[in-house]
Amino acid sequence: KDFDMIISLACNARVYDLVVNPDLALENFVMTFNVLEFARKNNIKKIIYSSSREIYGGMSIDNRSRKFIESKVEIKDIESSYAATKMGAEALLYAYKKCYNIDFIILRFSNVYGALNDIQTRVIPQFIKNCKEDKDLIIYDKNKEFDFTYISDTISGLLLSIENFDGVKNNTFNIASGKSTSLYAIARLIKKYAHTRRNKSRI
Repeated sequence: KDFDMIISLACNARVYDLVVNPDLALENFVMTFNVLEFARKNNIKKIIYSSSREIYGGMSIDNRSRKFIESKVEIKDIESSYAATKMGAEALLYAYKKCYNIDFIILRFSNVYGALNDIQTRVIPQFIKNCKEDKDLIIYDKNKEFDFTYISDTISGLLLSIENFDGVKNNTFNIASGKSTSLYAIARLIKKYAHTRRNKSRI
């Protein structure tokens, strides 16, 4: 209990898993509640919470601007129970600020990737693994685009939030690259640079 800030990064993060097993969504929400209760009971007044770009739902690919704007979040745009847990957690943070004066920073992460991430349910590690095994890289929507963020940039955003907490508290920030990349372009890059014996993978 001898600390003054909580950084909450833990959650069940795979969207599909929460659709198949909604109990995982409940667990996400309860985890955030437990963190906030721990803070309240132990007089910890600073929390940094990891939210997600998924909270933007249907506007994740906005043909007019292709921008994620912090204030542009509406319940009707939520497309998954995972995103709903993130929206609910953000609401809890606002409630605990008003009721118990616990300050917060919400960071919305966007498709984080990087070294040592070998979780095969994520697209970049999966594409790399498939290339190494000369398997096909399957894309269901050639035009689908995402804002991918390298892990060191994500960590930099987190560290800056810690260092500048008092100056930017009780706000929400997108930690992202600021540009979209198609899954097809990602697949082509990985196929180009993957070191394989036969390089027979197809996209």
